[in-house]
Amino acid sequence: MLDCGIQYLNRSATDVDCGTGLIAGFYTLPDKAMEPSFSMQFEMQSDLSQLEQAREFVRNFCRCNAHWPVNEEEIFQIQLAVHEAAANIIRHAYQNQCGKRIVIEGACLVDRIMFRLNHWGLSFERDSVPSPVLDGTAESGYGLYIMEYCMDSVQYNFDGKRTNTICITKKKKG
Repeated sequence: MLDCGIQYLNRSATDVDCGTGLIAGFYTLPDKAMEPSFSMQFEMQSDLSQLEQAREFVRNFCRCNAHWPVNEEEIFQIQLAVHEAAANIIRHAYQNQCGKRIVIEGACLVDRIMFRLNHWGLSFERDSVPSPVLDGTAESGYGLYIMEYCMDSVQYNFDGKRTNTICITKKKKG
């Protein structure tokens, strides 16, 4: 039987210790001011039933982050964007195959919160997908639009080897 288990730094999704959620070497950045003040990692399998745990990870990350309080509206927007990104990875990059790895990394920097979703499925070119027609006729195809609407930045990267990354960013207001 395929195990579609969930890990939060080797903890269950509901047992998050905000004080020990740091990940050594989370980002390698040249500027010390750009290093994350708080970071956590969550690993899930490519199963649509795990999207709820991904949203819970985002909520816990935002609430545990004492360095930059995030309001409920921002939490909802970030959750929605991560949900859509993970769903797109499952549906398109992994073509609905359960058991494939998705690693979600959250980091709080001085001026923004970032989430990176890493996967090893099919790569993606943003320009290959047209903007949706917003007349209510389509039942799907709004995921990219929703992500880009909710977040300040959405980037798609391929490392040239195997890792694909979707990096979504919400800037600090004020």
